[in-house]
Amino acid sequence: MSAGSSNYNGLTISVQRRLSSNLFFNVNYTYSHALDDVSNGGISNLPFGLLVTNASITSPQNPFNIRGNYGSADYDVRHYFSTSLVWNDLFRCAGLKWGPNALFGGWNLSTNWFLRSGLPFTMVDTADTQALASFNYVGTIFASPLTTLPRGCSSAVNTPCFNTTQFAPAGTLTGFGTGGRNLIYGPHFFNVDIGLMKEFKIYERMTFSVGAQAYNLFNHPNFDQPVNDIANPNFGLSIANVGPPTSLLGSFVGAGSSPRFVELRGIVRF
Repeated sequence: MSAGSSNYNGLTISVQRRLSSNLFFNVNYTYSHALDDVSNGGISNLPFGLLVTNASITSPQNPFNIRGNYGSADYDVRHYFSTSLVWNDLFRCAGLKWGPNALFGGWNLSTNWFLRSGLPFTMVDTADTQALASFNYVGTIFASPLTTLPRGCSSAVNTPCFNTTQFAPAGTLTGFGTGGRNLIYGPHFFNVDIGLMKEFKIYERMTFSVGAQAYNLFNHPNFDQPVNDIANPNFGLSIANVGPPTSLLGSFVGAGSSPRFVELRGIVRF
């Protein structure tokens, strides 16, 4: 029998439309809320642990009150928006079989846009946590707010989201922290990919495609969650970038995949 619990509620709206034989787009929006006592089965896995500034909370703050950790899940994305567009043969001149169409015909444009709200994180006090470690304490002490905190954090890397004056000083607590798990949300994420390809017929079933694919088209920086430890001098600051899920370098390679990449492509199909 499991001692924990999790819940998910969401609403998804999707619109798909073919405007012509060559132009197709779809738009998706999801509003949702995921809650649990611990995410990822208590394992600080790659997407929500090792590759982000703030590690996942994998054990209860109060070992006698598991439900005290109940809150938004590590992967709770409250708002998610995506859209994609495919435009085939966009430069072709109507009514011409040769001439300009040999150069301008057959070009295909595709693009994907992503926008989501930030992921939640927990404010912690490692000074008090370390003080209890000698007593075999294996949890994480939450920070205790003294004022009302912002719901979410700015995307600006040089703008502190909060400061230590809003919390009880590090290492001074006489009990468990009152802040709660995954109380604040980090910066939002935005990314655009685009591709432009043209196909040439070489012989019977053999074709040659040439074009380019751009990842993070606008070279938009996406910031990681701010440092969540009130005992850390960088508390409240975003000190790292995060990479997009789609990149020339693949997924889960960290901020090294965050700049704009342009890939020139040539493909022979037979």
